[in-house]
Amino acid sequence: MEQFVIGKIIKDLRVSLQMTQKELASSICTQGQLSKIEKGEVIPNSNTLYELASRLDVTIDYLYSMAANPRYDYAKQTFELMREAVRERNYQLLAELLENERDNLLFQAPFARQFFLWHRGIVAYYIHHDLTAAVELLTSAVEIGKGTKFVSKRTVEIMNSLAILYLEENDYPHACDVFRECLQALQSMPILEDPKIKIRVLYNYAKALYYSGEFTEAMKLAQQGILICLRDDTMYLLGELYFQRGIALEQLGRDRNRILAMFEKSLAVFALQENEPFTKIVEAKLQAYSA
Repeated sequence: MEQFVIGKIIKDLRVSLQMTQKELASSICTQGQLSKIEKGEVIPNSNTLYELASRLDVTIDYLYSMAANPRYDYAKQTFELMREAVRERNYQLLAELLENERDNLLFQAPFARQFFLWHRGIVAYYIHHDLTAAVELLTSAVEIGKGTKFVSKRTVEIMNSLAILYLEENDYPHACDVFRECLQALQSMPILEDPKIKIRVLYNYAKALYYSGEFTEAMKLAQQGILICLRDDTMYLLGELYFQRGIALEQLGRDRNRILAMFEKSLAVFALQENEPFTKIVEAKLQAYSA
């Protein structure tokens, strides 16, 4: 029973850190072996368990203590509720969840402390409008992630959150610095199977560069994001990237047909996604060109 619970905890930690099996298993064991460990079909040897725990930024003792803790599922559910609150922009609920679990010993492991610091930073900014506190909390969360051998996608997500705060405050130099660091961290990862985080960083970085007046670089980053979307057959932020490239080309005074092509492609994606707000924005752009 214990081996099944440990396997489940390893899987839950991996998913929480937005890692694929291939990414976690890299240089430690085969993906097939990891799958069996997560299903509780095999017991990993001590060396494999140590390496997996290290990459997940926990200790072997933590895995065993959580396996023996009947409240483990409660901890997992709490994390899921917090992420759902962020997705729905229900920051008041997020603040209440954080306050309720402030002294809960279940959340004292480094990966959990990083998660809580991240979300406390979000609350500091969007509820208390305290940029200084938000930056300090998010920076502390990032530092926890940088203290490991393997920079996780979650750490990059937190860096992206930090850069977005600077972007919303019109502090474009700081935003660009952090977005650049995000890309460097992503490039250093041995495997990156899920492209969404890189697409998100490229899009936000392109926006920051655009607002900084660096239109050529903004155009190039938007194109990088578009190529990843097309390569991986995903429409995630594809409409936004086409639009971002279009307005950068516009500022550079490039060929009218190239600009219109970007806006038309953007409109087509937004129409498929039934994204009415963005559809109206792009339609207004196209109407201005036809006037």
